[in-house]
Amino acid sequence: MKELLLRNLLILYLGVSLRFLFYKIIKRRDVDFQRLLHGIKCPKNKNDEIFNYKNDFTNRLYAIIFIISIVIIIGLIQKYKN
Repeated sequence: MKELLLRNLLILYLGVSLRFLFYKIIKRRDVDFQRLLHGIKCPKNKNDEIFNYKNDFTNRLYAIIFIISIVIIIGLIQKYKN
């Protein structure tokens, strides 16, 4: 259980870091890392809770896409290495 939780947190932090760098460097927006990580601290209504779920999902999606792209790049390098 602890291993699953640790892996889940690593994916979340990887996604937040990638998303933060994307917004900061490419889109040149002034974003807060903690806001991207936690969303709205004390959700007062359903819209805030939905925002937090979407934020969490987006962070994990960034991490998964990054990991899949790294695996594909490594696979292509191994295939055409000769």
